[in-house]
Amino acid sequence: ELPDPLIPDELVPDFARIRDDGNNSSRLDIYHEVLPKLPTHNYYFLERLIRHLKLVDDYKDFNKMNSANLATVLGGVFIEGARPETMRRYFGVMNFICDDMIRNYDSIFISE
Repeated sequence: ELPDPLIPDELVPDFARIRDDGNNSSRLDIYHEVLPKLPTHNYYFLERLIRHLKLVDDYKDFNKMNSANLATVLGGVFIEGARPETMRRYFGVMNFICDDMIRNYDSIFISE
């Protein structure tokens, strides 16, 4: 159990920049800029969680859970425990981030 949100309040706006940037290569640059700012344990937990979700997505034909479905269920968990105003403002952003990280896992985490 993490004592704080997986993505701390102060980094949530940085992750929101990812959604606002429609260009895939610059989004990846933002990930590579922002992810190292996460606390070490949070980073490794997030990487492992996304790796597992990618495996679930790989078998979506059998389990009916594609990246969008997984993000709908789990995206908000990234900021669970954050300040209420952060939760209200960025809840939907985290769904996008979760989906995007699952779909681009190799480019985001493997290339680091």
